[in-house]
Amino acid sequence: MGNRRFTRLTKAFSKKLENHSDTLAVSFINDNFCRKLTTTRTTPAGAAQVADHQWTLEEVVEMIDAHHEEKLNAEYEAAFAAKFTPARKFPETDPPHKPKTLWYLQEFAGGETEIP
Repeated sequence: MGNRRFTRLTKAFSKKLENHSDTLAVSFINDNFCRKLTTTRTTPAGAAQVADHQWTLEEVVEMIDAHHEEKLNAEYEAAFAAKFTPARKFPETDPPHKPKTLWYLQEFAGGETEIP
């Protein structure tokens, strides 16, 4: 087996199950859809008539990127729908009021000049 993700003897050991399954999926796609067998001179997917051509790694990467983007968008939409609440309306505690004129500005405002 060419995949060393199953053993802890290398630095490529997968600690997370999600990373392990992603790596296995890429290796299975590569083995079945990208590499030609020497005996049949076609890919195993082509021999089973699952694929009509030999895939390139560029096609595989584009497919994986599209899948992950779709997955992230779905997770974002679900999180946004779950956490979004309409804006709360705060009650008015005090009606708007006219600020008091300071004692040293009262003579300019036309008021009396009494000291409080």
